[in-house]
Amino acid sequence: MFEYGGGGSYEQGQGGWAPHFLRGTLDSLKSLQRCGYDFSILIDYAPGTQAKVFSLQNLDLAVDNPFYRQSIYGNLLCFHQHQYPEAQVQAWCAAYRGGVVNWSVSQWVMGTVNLQRWW
Repeated sequence: MFEYGGGGSYEQGQGGWAPHFLRGTLDSLKSLQRCGYDFSILIDYAPGTQAKVFSLQNLDLAVDNPFYRQSIYGNLLCFHQHQYPEAQVQAWCAAYRGGVVNWSVSQWVMGTVNLQRWW
């Protein structure tokens, strides 16, 4: 399990999404692929996203990556020789999806909320 992103969105390519940070994240995923990790869960805090379940072994990291275009920051969990039903994963991750708190944090991280007007 590790955190990724932050400081902007994937689409913006800033902060934790700057090319050298993204390359480091993808290199970490490549290492996990080589070690046989497969079943993976991506939990992103971007509004409107839900947990993404995917096979790390079936992902061509030279071409694709698991992130949403609007990804902000989140957690990646990769499992070795374990798999869970997607419905169960979605139920576990429901608490991390949506709501005003997640929206506020994601807006603040992207720099789109002026906190001074709130105080």
